[in-house]
Amino acid sequence: MITPIAGPNNTTLFQLTAYANQTSVSGMSYKLYNGATGQIFTLVESYNFASGGITGSIVSPITLHVVRTQTIPIYQGWTWISFNVLPADNTWGTLLKSYQTSDNDVIIGTQGSATYYGGVWYPSSGNFTPQAGVMYLISSGTNANLTASGYSAPTPTNFSLVTGWNWIGCPDATNTSLTMMMPGMSSSNNDLIISQGGQSATYYGGIWYTSTGSSAFPIAPGMGYLLYLNGAPQSVPLQ
Repeated sequence: MITPIAGPNNTTLFQLTAYANQTSVSGMSYKLYNGATGQIFTLVESYNFASGGITGSIVSPITLHVVRTQTIPIYQGWTWISFNVLPADNTWGTLLKSYQTSDNDVIIGTQGSATYYGGVWYPSSGNFTPQAGVMYLISSGTNANLTASGYSAPTPTNFSLVTGWNWIGCPDATNTSLTMMMPGMSSSNNDLIISQGGQSATYYGGIWYTSTGSSAFPIAPGMGYLLYLNGAPQSVPLQ
C-alpha cells in the first residue's frame, strides 16, 4: 500500500507499506501497480523484510527505480558498446543477468576488465563497475543480443575528457548527436571521433566535418565511440 505524505520544503513523499505472511524475508523484491492504467512495474531495488522494520525516513528518504531494459546487438569478436541503464548494486552480474554469454567472454573498459566464467562475471578489480556514458569493448564467441537490466541512468552525467583518446558512449535512451550530447565540450582543430562502423568526424575552424556529409555526427544508444581530444583535459556533462 502506498500513502502520500508531506515532506520537508513542500515536497511530497510516499510511504510504502509491505505485508508478508512471514516475520522476515531476505532480498524481497517489489512491484508497483498503477491503478489508473493497470500497469505493473518491477522495481530495481530489493530490501530485506522484517516485521515492524522501517527503511528510510522523511528527512532521509530512499529512491526506488522502475526496472528498464536495454538491448544491444553483439557481434562475434569485439563490439563497442555503452549502457544507459545501471544496476542498483553496481555489479556486472546484476546488470547482465539476462545476457546469455559463454565462458571467457570479456568486457574491457579504460578502468579494467571483467571475465565471464561458470555463470559469474569476475571484475579485474573492485573499482571496475558499470558506468553510463562510457564505452566498453565486449568479446563474444557468437552474434547475440545483450540485454541489460537496471534503472535509467541519470542525465546529465559528468565525463572527464583527457588529452588523447577517450572511450565515450551514450548515457540516454534516444538518438542524439555529438554536439547535442556534449554541448559543453571545448573542441580544438583536428579533434576526431570515430565509430566502430567506420563513420568519423573531424573538427576544424569551429565545425565538425563528418565522413557522411551530414551536418552532425550521430550518436546512438548502446553504441561506443573513440574521441580524440587535442586540447587540455576537461570535465563535460553528457546529456
